[in-house]
Amino acid sequence: MKLNATYSSLLKRALFSAVALVAAFASFPCFAQNASEPTPLSGKIESIGVFKNGIAVVRERFDAPGVGRFAIEAPLSAIHGSFFVQSDAVVDATSTNLERAVNLSEIESIDWTKDFQGRKLQVVLPNETEPQIVRIVASPTSQNVSNPIDPYSARIVPSPNASANGVLLECEDGKVVWVANPSAMQNVVLLDGAPENFKRVKPSLVFDVQKTSDQSKGATIWVSYLTRGVTWAPQYRVDLLDDKTLKIEQNAILINEWRDFSDAAIRLYSGFPQIPLQSSTSPMSPAVGLQEFFASLNGASAGGSYRRNEGYMTQMAITSNSAMGGMARDVGFDENASESSIGDGVDIFAQDIGTKSLKKGDRILFTVGKAEATYRKTVNWNIFDAHDVNGRLVDFNARGINSEATNNHYAQTTGGEASLEYSNRFPEPWDVLSFDNPFDFPITTGPAVAYAGERFLGQNSLFWTNPKEKTVLPLTKALSVRVRSVENERMFDSQNEQHNLANPSSQTKAFLYPELKKDYWGKTVNINGSLYRVAVYDAEITLTNQRAEETRALVSRQFTGVLDPESLQNFDSDPTIIRLSSYYNRGWLPNLQHEMQTEITLKPGETRTLKFSYQVYILL
Repeated sequence: MKLNATYSSLLKRALFSAVALVAAFASFPCFAQNASEPTPLSGKIESIGVFKNGIAVVRERFDAPGVGRFAIEAPLSAIHGSFFVQSDAVVDATSTNLERAVNLSEIESIDWTKDFQGRKLQVVLPNETEPQIVRIVASPTSQNVSNPIDPYSARIVPSPNASANGVLLECEDGKVVWVANPSAMQNVVLLDGAPENFKRVKPSLVFDVQKTSDQSKGATIWVSYLTRGVTWAPQYRVDLLDDKTLKIEQNAILINEWRDFSDAAIRLYSGFPQIPLQSSTSPMSPAVGLQEFFASLNGASAGGSYRRNEGYMTQMAITSNSAMGGMARDVGFDENASESSIGDGVDIFAQDIGTKSLKKGDRILFTVGKAEATYRKTVNWNIFDAHDVNGRLVDFNARGINSEATNNHYAQTTGGEASLEYSNRFPEPWDVLSFDNPFDFPITTGPAVAYAGERFLGQNSLFWTNPKEKTVLPLTKALSVRVRSVENERMFDSQNEQHNLANPSSQTKAFLYPELKKDYWGKTVNINGSLYRVAVYDAEITLTNQRAEETRALVSRQFTGVLDPESLQNFDSDPTIIRLSSYYNRGWLPNLQHEMQTEITLKPGETRTLKFSYQVYILL
């Protein structure tokens, strides 16, 4: 009996693989077995929770008919510490290797001698053109061929010697042909039919159901674990409907490189999960040896702590929701946030999206949600502090790095409140859309594109934003808004005067308290043995609107020291001053760090120069 076209195609594909496929963790067909062998058990994937870092939370259900031993395929890639078996019965789980029956369509390589021993084939042998009838001969594999053989040639041999990969064929004329590489055979047809199943050794999980609560109903067994191979990627489309309203749509791309599943409840997880053992496979997997298991634990423990694992946290940032670097959101800290803007405070959010069915290798795009929101379009510009906490100027050029990198590094190494305030800024003016998250679920970190009708406006990223919380989407650099920021130290006649303060810390605290010390401007003071110059800097921020339309600009300027409120000029309103550091987390340092935030409206063609001054203690 000849194979049909589909069967022949599967058989031909199987010839070219060298390693047997490890089948998916699912049900498998029954086959003849003795009384000691466990009974195969079918299961159902009930739910899959998918993180953006390629880790999935899996829950499967198996219904055992009663007391006895039942076998399923073992999950080979369960993450250590996440594998659990739960049941309404008394159940032990044993991981082992079992020989099981596998359908031809489930395998990718064939052991010709074992799988088709004694069967007749019609084949075209290597280096020949005409088909002939052959029979596969059983042969020992412990003997080796003494002479090198061309793997793509057929050879007549006087005795049944064979290599591990070769196959012995008996021709109709009685000659025995050894084909070193069976994949070189052409047009293979099984004349006497193919077996329905093939025996393969598979890692298996055996359930020993010892006692059930209800013998008539059997037992329900749930297996849950974390595994790798399923992920999702969010993306957003923002459409400007008019000059006040936008529509935002969140899509998700679900990617499955794990195994087939059908009608599984899918949850999309977002947040910043701490899974330090994700590179360590559970020892319940028969494929994991002790040496490999302990090696993976050593690697995990070296960086598993959330305090020490800086490399791990950095690697995870792009697949989670940490706003680490890049052009992220800059909405500031709202101390007067209303109750309506406060979310439920869940930092790992799970969103149910219904059931999905995917084969291994498939991916699907679907809409998670759509909503409208009121927005503002502004030009955002953040100006970095030019001083450190000791009042000294930061020489960005001498360090060979740009101001943004310098300030980010400075903030991360000094710690405290400033570490969040200094990162993810706009060192150049950008056109930005500002709006409140209109969804009833968090906006999770992902790319976003913006359109006005059919006109593309730009692509950037949205970062984790709770419901009703404000976020921004940077569109493009505001090239038509020219900016300049300068400052100069004010000179005084009393520049060389020195004043000594008493040593008691109470007097030091009183002097350093963030207030203007105009009587000491330009003078040098001795504070507990350290000399400081009480300096004043006059700063200017200039913006020119070269657009034909009115432009709103949000400007933030970080500075070290204390603002002189009487020096403010050309502001539309009094700026907001935010403290970025305090004595409590800085120790007794001479200066506090602040940020000044203001909004101005520029008419077409208008140039505006904002002026202000601030006091700072400079360590000499």
